[in-house]
Amino acid sequence: MLQKLNRLRGTIKDRVTRLNKAAESYEPPATLEESEIILNQNLQNVLELKTKMKKLLADYSDLPESTNLEESLDVIYTMEEEIEDLKVKFKILLTKYCKAPNVDNVLMTVHKPKLKIPYLALP
Repeated sequence: MLQKLNRLRGTIKDRVTRLNKAAESYEPPATLEESEIILNQNLQNVLELKTKMKKLLADYSDLPESTNLEESLDVIYTMEEEIEDLKVKFKILLTKYCKAPNVDNVLMTVHKPKLKIPYLALP
């Protein structure tokens, strides 16, 4: 069981490393739509890894007390921090390369309300 969990941990670690390289060497494509799709997909992958890490940690904690898990848990906690950093990196890239709809192309104005409140006489 421990060997299976360690293999799964290695697989997740490889995916974290690949996503980290993708975030660091990100070159935006020609259109904003493509960029948004790519970055959202990478962010979804990061969120999936986060849930897999929670499940992996729960599986490790289900192992017998006699199993030495110190090294494995240290690696898992480090990977959880890396996953959180990746989540932040991809959110920053999303805000950097994908503009909000009202940034440049829509004029925002504030209109005065045309609602009149009726006068109520107090007793």
